Formats: sequence, structure tokens, C-alpha cells
Amino acid sequence: MNIESRSVMRITDPVSKVGSSDIALLQDLASKAELRRSRICLHADDSALLQEMQICLYSNSFIRPAKHLKKVESLTVIDGLAKLVLFRETGHISEIVELGPYSSGKNHYYRLNYPVFHTLLVQTETFLFHEVTEGPFDPLQTEFAKWSPDGSTISDTLAFIKFLKTAQIGEKFVE
Repeated sequence: MNIESRSVMRITDPVSKVGSSDIALLQDLASKAELRRSRICLHADDSALLQEMQICLYSNSFIRPAKHLKKVESLTVIDGLAKLVLFRETGHISEIVELGPYSSGKNHYYRLNYPVFHTLLVQTETFLFHEVTEGPFDPLQTEFAKWSPDGSTISDTLAFIKFLKTAQIGEKFVE
């Protein structure tokens, strides 16, 4: 496994395998990363047509609401609890999906079939999941929500996370 940055590892072996020691390293990297998240990329490089990742988020990790303009994304929960929050173009919440591993009785999988603003709100110390999306990776194909904090100020970010913890369908974050 190659460590590419403080939060990204990549498996380049002919057969990608992820075991408990890899997950322990993933969680350790996430705990030390500024954004409190890390990933193991299971695809050879960013040009791969299929992008698969094992991702760890900590409870205080901020995922700015975004939508992917020309690709499908799916997520399968491995461990932990989170909420998938979907938004209308205006920033009003359109749906909240409880996520957890299969044994939790919550939704353990989702697939976004069309571009929709979304974020994850982690509810346990860590949230571990497997994500699959179409490649190649192109950051210009992700549109961040203009009505959400950009993550540059702690106070705005914490206010948004606090809002999400109790938000209901139809509500909108107001700075």
C-alpha cells in the first residue's frame, strides 16, 4: 500500500485486499488529518473508469454539501452510524436517510442516480464505508453548494454541523 498524503492511501497490487490492519491505519490517519477523514483508494490511479474507496470519517468531520454533475455514486456502510442529508437546489433539506451497518437495521446502502446536493453527518466516533463512483476523477465535475459554509472558518462549519444534528425536512441553514 502506498501512502500518497496525510489522508490518502492507494493499493496498487493486482488484487486489492483490505484487512483489519489496513482499517486501523485508515482510522489512525483520519484521526491525525486536518479534515478528520482519510481514504484507501482501491483503483490504480485517478484515470480509472471505476473508482472504489474505503473511507473513514470522524464525528467532527465536515463534508461540504456537493453534487456530482455527471456520475453516479454509491455507498455501503461498514461500521458506524451517519445520516445522509439531501438538499434541494435552494438549500432546503429534501430527505434525511439514517445509515448504519446491515446489522443495525438502518439503511446500509445508497446510490445517488442523479446530481443532488448531499452531505454526511457522522453520528458515532467514526463512520467507515465503501464508496464506488465513476471515473476518471475530475474535481471540476463536483459542484459545491453556494449556500453552505466552505469550511474555511471553524465557527461557520461548527454552526452548520450543529444545524444538521437537529434539522428537519424543509429547513434551511441560515448563517
